[in-house]
Amino acid sequence: MIRQQLAGLKASAQLAKAVHDRSGKVLLNAGVELKAEYLDKLRQYGVSEVWIRDDRLADVAGDESISDASKIDCVSTAAAVFEAARHETSLPMTAAHEAIEAAVDDVLADPAHVVGISATGPTAPEEHAAHVSWMAIAVGVERRMNRDDLCTLGLAGLLHDLGIALLPPEAAEAAASARGERRGDARQHTVLGFKALVEEARASATVAQGALQHHERPDGSGFPKGLREGKISAVAQIVAVADEYGGLVSAPPYGEGLEPGEAVRRLAERDGQLAPAPVIEAFLSVVAPYPVGMPVMLDSQERAVVIRLQRGAAGRPVVRVLAGPDGRATQPRDVDLSQDDTLAIVGRAEGEA
Repeated sequence: MIRQQLAGLKASAQLAKAVHDRSGKVLLNAGVELKAEYLDKLRQYGVSEVWIRDDRLADVAGDESISDASKIDCVSTAAAVFEAARHETSLPMTAAHEAIEAAVDDVLADPAHVVGISATGPTAPEEHAAHVSWMAIAVGVERRMNRDDLCTLGLAGLLHDLGIALLPPEAAEAAASARGERRGDARQHTVLGFKALVEEARASATVAQGALQHHERPDGSGFPKGLREGKISAVAQIVAVADEYGGLVSAPPYGEGLEPGEAVRRLAERDGQLAPAPVIEAFLSVVAPYPVGMPVMLDSQERAVVIRLQRGAAGRPVVRVLAGPDGRATQPRDVDLSQDDTLAIVGRAEGEA
């Protein structure tokens, strides 16, 4: 199967996986043949991509590190937490802990522990929160954290932007948008989230620090306190990198909509500025810019699909070449880009593979 963006997807394609809304409700079941009206409905629900059946990729089972069930659970739980915060009701912290524990166990069970994040459309706050938690967990595994610490780190990632839900609507919209969080009123989301978590008995001080410090920077240029390296918690440093990457790749209005490869280059250039170099290096080794199932363009102008991610070579996965430079289908062949330095991914491939 293959990931396909709704934009440009033709009716009659068959779903390989069920499609869910952000609350976890099934919108369409696997096996359904897409019709024009179905595509329109999915767009209304904010769905930007789906998994499509493709016999050339029958052996591709989807993402390797985090199960579909865990993904759905994390996104829906984040949505429930933010909704509770907006209405000043009790936060569903038990559900949040359980969702993160399941995600941690998924990553620990995968020897590669590489996470691929697909952000082909605008990423809503609850999706961004889930993405940050998964990326943070993978980095934590790479940095040899134990399970309890990984659960704390994942929860900090899931709740790092809790304060956005506590802002007035206009400031909340700015804080969730690309670079709008740098406005003075929007910056208060770090303090508001911290205060809410300090008052929450089921959230640790470390999780609260993650919310407070994830916009601090080693050179003192961050907010809210302008802390420098040595004063910023290890959890907040990891969450900061995951948060920055998520913002770079998500489409407007929530992000900058950069090509994943360009986002990776931006992070590499900020080595030591966004976070200490070892944190950036760990992130780049386990967070894949092009996840499993994504159609990509190679520098040979061939079209391929990512079929397997690899630890330590997250940006150079195994791909299956499906079309030549002229766009015509070719005999599929697998290429391990970590072993073949004559080819490289230059970006996502638009349209159907």
